Amino acid sequence: MRLLKVIHRALVFSLLVFNLFTQDAIAAGKVVHWGSANTKVIRQTHMVELRGDSYLIRNDEDIRADEIDYNQETQFVKARGRVRYQYGSFYVKADAIDVDLEKKTGVIYNGNLTNGTFALRGSKMEQLAKDRFLVSDYDYTTCKDCPNAWSMTGKQADLTIDGYAFIKDFVFKLKEAPMVWAPWMVIPIKTRRQSGLLFPRFGVNEVHGVYIVAPMYLAVNDWWDSTFGLGYYSTRGARMEWEGRYALTSRSLGVANVYFTHDTAIPTLSNRYAMKVALTQELPFNFEAKFKLNEVSDSGYPIIYSEDIMGRYEPVLTSDLFISRNDPNVSTVFSLRRFRNLLFFDNAANPNPIAGFDNRTVQEFPRIVINTNDQFLFGSKIAAGLETRLNRFTRSSEVGPFDSFPDPVIPTNTDLVIREANRLTVIPNLYTTLNPWPWLSLVPSVQYRGFIYNFDNAANYPNLARGYLLAQADMSFQLEKVVPTDNPDVSFKHTIRPQLTYSAIPMTQESREHSFISQISRQGRPGQYFDYWDIVPLENSQDLDTYFTPLGHSLTYGVTTQIFKKEKQKNGETKISRRFDAKALQTWDILATGQTPLPGKPDNRIILSPLFAQLSYTDEKISSSIEYTYYSYLDQYIPNNAQILTYHSPHRLNTSFTWNIEKELRDGVMKFDRSFTVGYGFAKLISSYSSLTTDFHYSINDYVMPEVKYVFDLMSYPNKILEYRYGLLFQSPARCWSLDTAYTFSIDRGVGFIFSFALNLTGGTVGAMPK
Repeated sequence: MRLLKVIHRALVFSLLVFNLFTQDAIAAGKVVHWGSANTKVIRQTHMVELRGDSYLIRNDEDIRADEIDYNQETQFVKARGRVRYQYGSFYVKADAIDVDLEKKTGVIYNGNLTNGTFALRGSKMEQLAKDRFLVSDYDYTTCKDCPNAWSMTGKQADLTIDGYAFIKDFVFKLKEAPMVWAPWMVIPIKTRRQSGLLFPRFGVNEVHGVYIVAPMYLAVNDWWDSTFGLGYYSTRGARMEWEGRYALTSRSLGVANVYFTHDTAIPTLSNRYAMKVALTQELPFNFEAKFKLNEVSDSGYPIIYSEDIMGRYEPVLTSDLFISRNDPNVSTVFSLRRFRNLLFFDNAANPNPIAGFDNRTVQEFPRIVINTNDQFLFGSKIAAGLETRLNRFTRSSEVGPFDSFPDPVIPTNTDLVIREANRLTVIPNLYTTLNPWPWLSLVPSVQYRGFIYNFDNAANYPNLARGYLLAQADMSFQLEKVVPTDNPDVSFKHTIRPQLTYSAIPMTQESREHSFISQISRQGRPGQYFDYWDIVPLENSQDLDTYFTPLGHSLTYGVTTQIFKKEKQKNGETKISRRFDAKALQTWDILATGQTPLPGKPDNRIILSPLFAQLSYTDEKISSSIEYTYYSYLDQYIPNNAQILTYHSPHRLNTSFTWNIEKELRDGVMKFDRSFTVGYGFAKLISSYSSLTTDFHYSINDYVMPEVKYVFDLMSYPNKILEYRYGLLFQSPARCWSLDTAYTFSIDRGVGFIFSFALNLTGGTVGAMPK
């Protein structure tokens, strides 16, 4: 069946190309020039007879032959003897060709049709009608070697576009050796998608053992298709996969995946599955919906089957539904959000300790946001806007609205924390923009953040109204300089943008005696509040997990510098690219600076926020980036955060560097890659890692490209190898097939072997088909 799929694609492609010649190529214009050693024009019969070194040229078409007969009245052309016909990138060599320009039919006798990427040969290639073809002694290949690495032949093929091909004496060859023969074969010839078997996926690793999955493609209709696969994992069991796709418009499309494995490695957890959905859908009345679903049978599934679904390195799986509408004056968003806790494991009495769902996890069902677009008031330069939010935080009724913890002061007592609530947020804001000089911008603003809470009549948690006033003043200016070069078409521009933002919260309205206000004031324990909107950000947070910028009385300062390259292209267009970008940002908590520690008490003030810095550089050969965070006053976080490591560091660093020595797609087919990538990450706060990643591709020539990749754990002693890959890509000099192999290892999946074989069916990129 896979071979039938290959034949079907190749035949469709060759027919479309042949159809291009006889319909579009010659009918494009009228003959503008002809010539030969002996030219005869017969006006009575409207014939032009060209004999000896004959040629006929019209637009970008060129026919050359020993003899050419052209009927000006019937638009019929006959060319005989060493015929050479060229149109654009396509080229025909034949003993003779006949073309009827009016009826759009034609015949190539004992010819070869090529465009430099494929070769179609036949003793007779005849277009009988617009959608019907008859090919004798059919031979098709994309190979450039001789003899061809592979080819498909047939004694005769009667083909109808969007119908069937009836092939007699069919043979599939490797080199000159026949591999598959059939006296008679019928193959669907569909320009649209066609159902059929796909090439199987197979390999081996320590997690799944030897595995193979055979997929089948189903073209359901014009807007919906799917792929269904059955397979077997030798160390796991039977496997089933399904993927469905639909596309109604460019804004109404989606994809869904379902995976199922009868996992015999865990007898008490044998039926394991994963589902993921991602779609965007237009709705009536200018609404748009976006839906994302990620669900698994158990918390361990993303680790064992990481190729199916995300979650191998994440603590939760998130599913979202967003319904939005944007109007000229108002934008509306309705959303549902569901979290699956992947760190949750049921108690030991449960025979399936990783299969349970954590009913204690708080879900956001729903969130509704309505924003007005900012408008100028009464023709002034003062703009106003309004944002409203409605959130419902809930969880399973089985566990109730409260979590209980030991009291931090009296451990024998129980401290209750509310985990369910309804919250209405209303935020009106005013701002204006002042430009005293062209290079200076001042933006003063003020907003009131008001909140109303309802706790569903929970004991000791009455309804609550609270809020605070936030005033800010933002000042920024830009310095820039244009630097010319010796090339008048190339110049650089360097910009520097310092920025200062002063923030103050002059007024806070809330009841300090309310149980929820007392609850959220204790930030050292998770689950004290629902999200950041519950916090009045007066001072720095002393919990690294819940860091926020202090706004009570603070000054945020930063600077951004960038370098742009402006280059005039050969086509006259101007290209502007960013070469260099660097920024740094930090906040000074003035409120904490003015406080005096109590006598005999530790000084827990955090005067400076963490310093954030980023740097990136990109050009034609090199790309690099650095992200750095320095945690000022780190010791002040420790008494309120037991999760900080004993041997900690205030530095967090992530950096990467790529050098593309030479990287291109040669002749539109051959992948050529000589590049080196190195990345490093370091952190030693709540979690610790120090990892180095290297990836090296080096094409020896156009045909052989090895790859070596390593990931090292530099935190352990001695250092460990977390992952490596030895890959080798071989691309046939015939440019019609490739073989990609790799030997892999990862610390959680063991060793494995990957094997991938691809045929070049159309002369383009290996394994690809035109749309």
